[in-house]
Amino acid sequence: MSTLRPSQVRIRILREHSAIREQLELLEAHSARLLAGHPGSFVEAQRELQSFHHVLREHIDFEDALLVPALADTDAWGTLRAQKLASHHKEQRQQMEALATRSLSEPPAGLARLLTGLIDELRTDMNAEEREYLSADLLRDDVVSDAEDG
Repeated sequence: MSTLRPSQVRIRILREHSAIREQLELLEAHSARLLAGHPGSFVEAQRELQSFHHVLREHIDFEDALLVPALADTDAWGTLRAQKLASHHKEQRQQMEALATRSLSEPPAGLARLLTGLIDELRTDMNAEEREYLSADLLRDDVVSDAEDG
């Protein structure tokens, strides 16, 4: 995987973001069923959240393995940008672990609130990540040199 070009890393992460957005829609539907009191929705929502937790961990691990180093090589701000993302990922892992644990002891309405908060936060986070870290102008395959031409 480490042989991916910056543009390939960008494309793969954007695809994963699209798949994550689809899963967030599914979690959103589970949340609505919880609030409506549908039978079996509690167990289904907990199961889906645990599954999503696994997917999100793998996604963050992939970003740490490939996006963080790719960012470090982008420009003069690359190292700072990469450190900021790695730090954010550490916080995200901790928050997701806490949420996954907390979800096991929440009543249905509490689980619905946790899901809604997670969904909103991740949508906002992915939008910001796409703006700040996944721009085609930033993750380019060509090497830009600061040296004078000629």
